[in-house]
Amino acid sequence: MELKGWFDPKQPEGVAKLVRGCLALRNNDGGFLIVGIDDKTLQISTASPDWIVHTDFHPDHVQSLIAKYASRAFEIFVHYVLVGNLTLPVIEVESGARTPVAAKADLPDPKHASRMLIRKDAVYVRTLLSNNRVSTSEATFKDWERVCDLCFNNREADIGAFVRRHVPALESLLGKVTTAVERAESERRDAATLILDTGKRHFEEAVGVRKLQPTLPEHGSWELGICLDPAIADNAPTEHLLELLARSNPRYTGWPCWSVFRNNEPHRPYVLDGAWQALISSDPGILDRALDFWRIEPRGTFYLYRAFEDDFATSRPDVHLAQLDPALRTFRLAEGLAVALAFAQALAGSSERKMLIASRWSRLAGRELTSWASREYRVYPGRRSRQDAITATTVIPTSIAPDGLAEALAQLGGQLLALFDGYQPGHEFYEDVLRRMLTRRS
Repeated sequence: MELKGWFDPKQPEGVAKLVRGCLALRNNDGGFLIVGIDDKTLQISTASPDWIVHTDFHPDHVQSLIAKYASRAFEIFVHYVLVGNLTLPVIEVESGARTPVAAKADLPDPKHASRMLIRKDAVYVRTLLSNNRVSTSEATFKDWERVCDLCFNNREADIGAFVRRHVPALESLLGKVTTAVERAESERRDAATLILDTGKRHFEEAVGVRKLQPTLPEHGSWELGICLDPAIADNAPTEHLLELLARSNPRYTGWPCWSVFRNNEPHRPYVLDGAWQALISSDPGILDRALDFWRIEPRGTFYLYRAFEDDFATSRPDVHLAQLDPALRTFRLAEGLAVALAFAQALAGSSERKMLIASRWSRLAGRELTSWASREYRVYPGRRSRQDAITATTVIPTSIAPDGLAEALAQLGGQLLALFDGYQPGHEFYEDVLRRMLTRRS
C-alpha cells in the first residue's frame, strides 16, 4: 500500500503523485494507493478537500492519466471508503506486470521549468533504498533484480495458466512424471543412507578386531555416506586406486578426512569386502584423542565415521556428551563434503555424475549448543536436543566447485542444528565456515 495525504488529481503535482504511485505499484506487482492518510503519522486527515472525491477521483479520470503517462496500459479500480464523515478514495492497481512499466511522457513542473514531476522513460518502483522508508522513487540498479523477478514470475504464471487451460491432460501426465522423479530421487537418497548402515557395520567389526572398545570413551559420532550416480565401472580395489585418492586429497586440515597412513600399523589401509578401509585411533594417553574409520569402493562409494571432538577433548571434561559446537560440526561437514568432491572428480574425470550424500549424527539427546571450540561464533545458551540421532540427505553434481558447497552444507547441517530448539544461523554462517575451511591448509 502507498499512503498519500490529500492532493488535487487535476493539478500537476497531484497528477504526478497519482501517476508515479500507480506506476510504482504496478512494478511492485500490484497494490493500493490510499488518499487521505498522512504517510508519516498514519493518521486520517480531517481537512476536507475543496473538490468532490467521486468526481475528481473518478475511475475514468484516473484511467485516462494512466493511459497518458504509462508505457503499457493496465487496469485500475477505484473504491470509495467511508471513514467517519470522510470518503477516502482507494485506487487498486492490478497485478500481472510481465515487463516493467515506464513513464512515456514528461510532466513539467509549472513552478520550475527545468524540473520534471514525471520524467519520460523513468521506471518508478516501491523501494526502501532511497530514504530508508517505503516510498516511490525511480528505480536504481539495486531495484532491477526484484522488478525483473516479479515480471518473470508473472510470465511463468501465464504459461502455467495456458497449459492448464488448453492441455488439461498434461497436468495428469506432469503429476505422473513428478511422482516418478520423486520416487527415483528417494531411491537415490536411500542408496546413500544404505552406505551409512553398511559402513557402520564394518566400523563396529573393525573396532572388535582391534579390541578398542574397552579404551574408547562414550562418544557421539558423525558419519558421511556418498555414492556416485551413475557408478564407476566395477574395478578391483587396487594400489593405484589408493594412490589416486591419497594424491587427490586436498588436505584442508592437519587431520584430513580419509587420511592414508601407509607405513603406520595398525592405521594402514587394507582391503576388505571389495573396498579399501582404515581404522585410525590415537593412543589413550594422547591429549584430545581422535577416532576415524573410512571405506572407499572403486565404484565410487565413500564412507566416513568420525567421533565428535566434543567428546574426546580431555582438557574439557564438561563438554563430554553434554555440549555440541555448531561451528565445529559444520566445519567438519564442510571438510568431508569438499574432500569427497575431490575424490569424486578424480574418479569420474571429465564425465558428469551426481553425488548422492547422506550425513548422520548420533548421541545428540541432552546436548546443549555452545561455542566451546569456536569463539568467533556465539550461541545463546539453553538450546538442547531431545532427539538422539538424525540423518540428512542431498544431491550435488560432481562439476560443482568447492566454494559452491554452501547450499549443500546448509541443507545437511541445517537439519542437525534445527534439533536444538529450531536453531538456524542463516546462510551467511555456512558460507563463512566453508570459506574458513577452504582457506585453511595443514
